[in-house]
Amino acid sequence: MQSVGVPILIFDGYGTIIWCNREFTIGTGYQCTDLVHKNISDLIEFGGASSAALQGAPGRSPLALPDGPGAPATVRRANRSTFTAQAVVRAMESDDATPFFVCVLHDATTSERSLQWERERSRTDELTGAYCRSFLVESLRQAIAATRDTGLVVAVLFIDLDGFKEVNDVHGHGAGDDLLRAVTARLRSGTRASDMVGRYGGDEFVVMLPALASRQLAYDLGRHLVNQLAQPFSLGRVTLRIGASIGVAFFPDHGNDVRTIMMRADEAMYRGKRGGGGTVAIAQSLCSLVSRRARSTPVQIAGFGAQA
Repeated sequence: MQSVGVPILIFDGYGTIIWCNREFTIGTGYQCTDLVHKNISDLIEFGGASSAALQGAPGRSPLALPDGPGAPATVRRANRSTFTAQAVVRAMESDDATPFFVCVLHDATTSERSLQWERERSRTDELTGAYCRSFLVESLRQAIAATRDTGLVVAVLFIDLDGFKEVNDVHGHGAGDDLLRAVTARLRSGTRASDMVGRYGGDEFVVMLPALASRQLAYDLGRHLVNQLAQPFSLGRVTLRIGASIGVAFFPDHGNDVRTIMMRADEAMYRGKRGGGGTVAIAQSLCSLVSRRARSTPVQIAGFGAQA
């Protein structure tokens, strides 16, 4: 148990500490020799309900033990500060049937940080830090459910980068990765806090706008993002120019489920891309709801490529 990477204490039936491992001394600042013969109640206060109690040393109250695994515990360090831990206590017997107890501590603060990190990792794209595809799809599903029967709409902007393949071919995948991270930063800076920016895969991104009262707002945002992504990217010693084609689809106008809405936004994006790129294209069934000028005047961006 000395090499186990978590703090461990062993104490007898009176709560008297018999042994501790190195991790316990590191975490508390005590030396093992300081702890031997001390009572565990001097160091640890177990919280929660108790299903068992130790008799306690002479002159001491019975010591309540935690009920079940992962019970809260307050641990006192040598410098008198405390930290919160999750305690697991197991009753055991020695070869001569003498009872003793093994207490294993897990730092609750560290555990919570680890859980938060794991949750965040499961939600984001490892390369860019944008929301990942699975989390984006689930968030869109929730936004649709929340918006149903409210008179509001959910907008999906499906974004494909124009000229990205040439960047990879000429400057290598490292430059391409740097560019994807820079694109993510621009998309975030160009959208509202309530909007979601996700990487759908490769050089495709999705921006979701939940609970919109105005469809025109989504189109205007698309134009803004096209213009933002057309600005040069300075990455180390190279300056890159790309563009973007954006397709826009709405719930409930273009479908009642995630798959249909994403498909319609994707179709609109490719329609604009076939027209030369640098465009914002609305899914066709919504054309009557957007002004003629918004439909017929796509943003055209020229000058794709790289400038060393």
